[in-house]
Amino acid sequence: MEAMFGEFGPARADATRAIALEPGDVNVGVTAGYALATSGGSATAGKLFDQAAKQRPDDTVLNSIQVPVGRALLALAGHHPQQALTLLGPVAPYRLASGSDVYVSGLAHLDARQGAQAAADFQWILDHRGVYMMGPTYPLAELGLARADVLKGDKAGARTAYQNFLALW
Repeated sequence: MEAMFGEFGPARADATRAIALEPGDVNVGVTAGYALATSGGSATAGKLFDQAAKQRPDDTVLNSIQVPVGRALLALAGHHPQQALTLLGPVAPYRLASGSDVYVSGLAHLDARQGAQAAADFQWILDHRGVYMMGPTYPLAELGLARADVLKGDKAGARTAYQNFLALW
């Protein structure tokens, strides 16, 4: 969550500590990999995703959702939004199981300056709140929607989404 909110230094430090405490643990590795991919530790994150996939080649959730989302985050860190979107394509059938792909897709569309597509992703999250009941993704979807509306030139929509985000915050 620290990385999602832009607290990159603490996110990297906590991820590094977690890996040291639980070396080789796939769940810790993937979670730390997400934080590192988002906060500037791309080389380590890539290794963690590769290691996780190698440790559990038959794990559907890991290999069909978590690792592709992690690799998409790495693509975004390198400012390759189209590559991120390509990596997320196979995750779509699992959307209601995780939903993290939708958020990352929204970020990729924002990075590609595709306001309408980003808005659709973030609106999907807002329309499916049960998937994100307790996580930070729901309020961040409001922020993403506001940014997408700015890209689309929809000032009224952006104002409403920013107000909704601030009310949740």
